[in-house]
Amino acid sequence: MELLKRVFGYQSDFYKYLNSVLIVLLLSMLVVSNASQVRNLLALVAVIYCVVFIRKITFKCAGHSWWIYAVAFFGFYHMLHIFFLGDPSAHISGYVKFLLMPVFFVYLFNTGFDSKAIFVGATIGGFLSLYYGVPEVINTHSSHRLSIGHNPIVLATLLLVYVVIYLELIFSSKYIVIKAIAVALIFGLIYLIVNTGVRGAYISLLFLLAIFSVRLILHLSFHKKILAVALLLILSSVGLYWASSQPAVQARYQATVLEVERIQQGDYVRSRSIWARFNAWQVAFAMIHERPLLGYGETRSALLEHSERIVEERQITYNYFKRLPHAHNEFLQVWLEYGVFALLGLLLIFFALVYRPPIGSEWLLYSFLIVFILLSMTDSTFKNNILVTAFFVVGSILRLWRDPNIGNGIKEGQQTS
Repeated sequence: MELLKRVFGYQSDFYKYLNSVLIVLLLSMLVVSNASQVRNLLALVAVIYCVVFIRKITFKCAGHSWWIYAVAFFGFYHMLHIFFLGDPSAHISGYVKFLLMPVFFVYLFNTGFDSKAIFVGATIGGFLSLYYGVPEVINTHSSHRLSIGHNPIVLATLLLVYVVIYLELIFSSKYIVIKAIAVALIFGLIYLIVNTGVRGAYISLLFLLAIFSVRLILHLSFHKKILAVALLLILSSVGLYWASSQPAVQARYQATVLEVERIQQGDYVRSRSIWARFNAWQVAFAMIHERPLLGYGETRSALLEHSERIVEERQITYNYFKRLPHAHNEFLQVWLEYGVFALLGLLLIFFALVYRPPIGSEWLLYSFLIVFILLSMTDSTFKNNILVTAFFVVGSILRLWRDPNIGNGIKEGQQTS
């Protein structure tokens, strides 16, 4: 152990540099590669560091306690539920990472990172997304939904995370070059998001741009505000006209109209989006009504069996769970599988992310949270591993971005035993 302390305690800035490199890699690989490998490496370093220096590190991360406890409760409750009421061999390993998230956060709070790593990583990630995404858009049919190897909904969410970071850089950076790069990448990623065909992403993007507009106006003097409002109205009109003229948006609109016509004609089976979600919500609500406290567990066969029985008993027109056993809503999904306490844990996580944020991080964290709340309204967010990484790991990094207290762990030459 003493040898480990000497190795891991060597050089005060070692961990700061290491964290910065890993954050660059994580954000760079978020869309185009497997960022989960970087997340796992960060978790491994965090566990080793916290074990070796357990008596010296501070677990009282000022202002962040709610976030740490909320994530720990979410993971611990799910593991207990699976252990006593579910199948530990099949599902429990998926929630171990939620218990490692607080360890990672404590480690990052104690060791710190260079804030420029966020800009560098997000910039590289944005350019790589454009490098792979633009040719896919150009070389495919207009009805094709951009994916870059992901589900279009997942891709749109990851691109929106980048947009949130770029919007923050426009306000926080002192350098015109960085602001210009951020603006250019925002326009580029909007082009990609439009071609994902994800309606929820369109709504999220409008919310982010509205928040940006309000923030911009609040920062300006009265006369500049009038000019800014005029320019924003012109840009909004041009932007909406451009977006509505894009083949991907037109194809998505036509598909939506066709689906509405099918619903009106009673052709529910071929409705794979709007009505499918309404039906999934209807079935999920009916199932939750029977087991609101502890839910049904995460086993696919159990969800399918109980959904079939309830659909028959309540004479519901169709059972979407036969096609895919999830509720197309993260709040309903968590409640359905693990009960009301899991739902409260999820709500606590969303609340804790923005509770008492470091000064200057408020707009950033609210924008980041809005993206995931809107996604969670129409999809089961945390069933996807990369979205877990995007929300919990990237969210933790963004929460610490402006904190002046990070990086105050063990220093070079400090006694470790």
